Amino acid sequence: MKKLVEGIRSLWTLPTRPRTGTAKEVKRRLPRLDWAAECAHLRRVRLENIVPVREPLVLISQVPRSGGTLLSQLLDMHPELHAHPYELFIGCPCKEDWPVIRLEDGPAKWFETLYEEPAFRAFFHGYSKQRHAEEEERDLFPFLFLPSLQKAIFEKVVAEIKPTTVRQVLDCYFTSYFNAWIDNRNFHKDIAKKYVSAFVPRMLMNTANVDQFFHAYPDGRLISIIRDPRGWYLSFRVHRLNKNKSRYAEMDTALSQWIASAEAAIDLKARYGDRMRVLRFDDLLGNTAGVMRDLAAWLGIQFTDSLLVPTFNGFPIRANSSFKVQGYGVSQEPVERWKKHLTADEIAYIEQKTDDLFHRAQELACRPSSAAAA
Repeated sequence: MKKLVEGIRSLWTLPTRPRTGTAKEVKRRLPRLDWAAECAHLRRVRLENIVPVREPLVLISQVPRSGGTLLSQLLDMHPELHAHPYELFIGCPCKEDWPVIRLEDGPAKWFETLYEEPAFRAFFHGYSKQRHAEEEERDLFPFLFLPSLQKAIFEKVVAEIKPTTVRQVLDCYFTSYFNAWIDNRNFHKDIAKKYVSAFVPRMLMNTANVDQFFHAYPDGRLISIIRDPRGWYLSFRVHRLNKNKSRYAEMDTALSQWIASAEAAIDLKARYGDRMRVLRFDDLLGNTAGVMRDLAAWLGIQFTDSLLVPTFNGFPIRANSSFKVQGYGVSQEPVERWKKHLTADEIAYIEQKTDDLFHRAQELACRPSSAAAA
């Protein structure tokens, strides 16, 4: 860490002329302005001071519009986590597919498979989770992530480690990702990290994906959130219509997504036991402190106040909602919004299709204790 700081400080180089005059006059002199040299130096300093990222993965996954983004943002600044921003896009061919890594393919193919295009986009256009919201409702943040530096770091780490397992390839990738994220405010901490946390919707809906995840990460953790299907359907329908995906206006088509996610959560909980945790969306919004205290205890990390505030890179961020968002923090409004917007016939039909499954899934959910909620 000391070498890194000294290296970055050395970018501020005084002109090579005699240091005459008062101390204040010397201090006011301009640095040598050479953008190419500064970039080359930054690249060299980072490559010489790579921080390994080998911690197991905490994967959040369920059908979209169920609180996965919120949970990932609550984990954002915990000092014992490497929190992956946005959504995890290492999946191939689609983000919800766990990537197939063949050791015989070699580093170039590994990187091509795992590389996440959203990081490149966010570097040039800024980071936003509300890409389809009105401009005045959208949070936009700088994201200083250097794709060419990531590739250089990946190649260097792979050459040093010479991976013989899929897990080692993934460790090299996450090392390259977090080291190439230059302005990550939670990267250089004295407290050792325990996990990498990340959210990707739908991955758990194909249980084979989760089997491959746990094969690579036997020490990993899976979290899935169950949302009331009435509130979920309203949010999902509005979100998809906003994106001009009108086919999801058909209720059966939409509900098939929720049903597949809930059934997968039940199956995977039975298969993986305590390595998986099921949360209720209503609890996450209505008793955030209780849920996050219990979650911290399950992960073996310290509970901190950062777990109560959704942020991106430490900055407060508004909810990624299908509806207009008035402010920051965790809002309970989405819990019962469906009561105002769904017709009686729509409610009755959703309950007919999902009631039994919803109750079975809720029984698996970890309910925050009263002690945790206090």
